[in-house]
Amino acid sequence: MPDERLLFPELTDSDISEIHIRAGDDCAFDFSLRGELSVNGQKADSAVFSTLVDQLLSPSFMPVDAFEPADEPVVTMTVCTERRDFIARFYADQDVGKYAYVITGAESSRCLKTDAWRVGTLLLTCEGTRIFDASGQETPAE
Repeated sequence: MPDERLLFPELTDSDISEIHIRAGDDCAFDFSLRGELSVNGQKADSAVFSTLVDQLLSPSFMPVDAFEPADEPVVTMTVCTERRDFIARFYADQDVGKYAYVITGAESSRCLKTDAWRVGTLLLTCEGTRIFDASGQETPAE
């Protein structure tokens, strides 16, 4: 679409030190780029992680009028840098389910929307970063 924007215009991939993603009560992904790449304290696949970063930095968000969320966010994401944290809260489309609505920016001042499938893809990419051994156990980060 011609009016697509970045989720965090001031953010570059080289600035990212941590990413925290929460979806519901039992779904949490905590990525650390300090030292060896890890997710939830376990080794993470760096190629899949780069796909996650590409998703976060792609211009796939469209501005919308300010809105008041009806429910809790389906996904909350915090991207940390050495200077500041960037927070985005994703909300379900209450009508059609075609879009996910996002509140981000200083004092939650930016309202955006993106295709709803992008939120699912984001979570699938998070899950894909996890590295399992032959017995199905995750490998601890060193």
